Amino acid sequence: MGDAIWELMPLPIIVVLMLASGIYTAVFATRKGRDPILWFFAGAVLYAWALSYLRKLPDKNGERVIPNKAEGNSMWQCLRCNVRNHPSRSKCLGCGAPRVHSASRPEGE
Repeated sequence: MGDAIWELMPLPIIVVLMLASGIYTAVFATRKGRDPILWFFAGAVLYAWALSYLRKLPDKNGERVIPNKAEGNSMWQCLRCNVRNHPSRSKCLGCGAPRVHSASRPEGE
């Protein structure tokens, strides 16, 4: 009887990994505007394959998230207060000024 417990010991570990994978995939799906329940089960069963497929899907609004080499994926610096901001932010964390993209900058700067 004691040996049967050790034989089944990996099962709880597998279940925990499946749940963690499902939750991570569901959170990622929510950020992309996809159904989190569907992607939870896909992530729990298919693990990394579901996540890699989800990463390739476009957002629900039809835009595919592709890094723009011209804009750069590095931190951007506010022209008003010089605070460095994450590339995903559209407004400055320090002063709230909108991000000025290189194409719309005045020529004097």
